[in-house]
Amino acid sequence: MKQFASTQIKNNWGSVQEAARQSPVSITSHGRPTFVVLDNQEYQDLVAAKYESLKDDITAGINDIENENFSEKSVDEIINKAKSQKKRASRK
Repeated sequence: MKQFASTQIKNNWGSVQEAARQSPVSITSHGRPTFVVLDNQEYQDLVAAKYESLKDDITAGINDIENENFSEKSVDEIINKAKSQKKRASRK
């Protein structure tokens, strides 16, 4: 992913736009990533994928309720388990 420091953006906006048409661009501030600039179609694809994932999760939850498939775990326990699984998956 191409990177630009936030101080470079004003004078190099055209370069940032051109780079973002090819692939996402990381904008850094004090050496740390702060924003990502990406092509609108790529953004729309990400939003659609997130929506579909959420819709699938809701559908699965409704099916669990209809089938009386309940868990004794608290919402916090389930969220923490999902977060830890996500962390492990991102390390691979």
